[in-house]
Amino acid sequence: MGGTYGTPTAATLTPAFLLRPETRVLLGVGGSTDLETASWPYQVYGASIGLGAGKGIDMGLLADIKFKHAPKIEPVAGVNYQEDTVYELTGEECQVDIGVKEVKTHWLQQAVAAGVLRILGTEALLTFGGGCAITYYPLVIEFTNSGCNAPTSPNIGSGITGGILTLYRTIQIGGLSFDALTAKAEVTIPLSFKVVADTTKAKKNRLGNLYLY
Repeated sequence: MGGTYGTPTAATLTPAFLLRPETRVLLGVGGSTDLETASWPYQVYGASIGLGAGKGIDMGLLADIKFKHAPKIEPVAGVNYQEDTVYELTGEECQVDIGVKEVKTHWLQQAVAAGVLRILGTEALLTFGGGCAITYYPLVIEFTNSGCNAPTSPNIGSGITGGILTLYRTIQIGGLSFDALTAKAEVTIPLSFKVVADTTKAKKNRLGNLYLY
């Protein structure tokens, strides 16, 4: 029953928009050249959708994964209004935190930042300490919606089937931490990836993109 000046109605529920993502994380190994450049979104908007075919490494089984993008919005100081009236974007923080269960050499290389990975045939040697050159790698999170109500065919107007989060340049800022080297438990290594702006790209497209279908 409505009131004189307004009538409330029930929310519209669309279960197809409920998201249960099954994820796959890919880390580039060759820098920006790992990003795909053949798609229509890249040609028109400069937005790579994931990595190129055969590029990067699959980080495999994960213990946990978190992504956060947080714009920093602050008021512009003024003396002629009591309340803040003008705001501006002063920065953006973007980070991915992953608990890795599969130990692979290429992400170990990024974890030590300025180290050098040398492949010795079927073996590997990772040296670190005293380096200066940091290599930035793209990071891609692919996901499909495994929810019971997920659409059977892509149509973003009626639900989410899946998506690809592409981050153009990242560095691993958490270091390399083997928290528990014990035979009684599987090792889980926490990695924190900070997204760094790619200033060669146009504004509003310097950190990454989220493609949904």
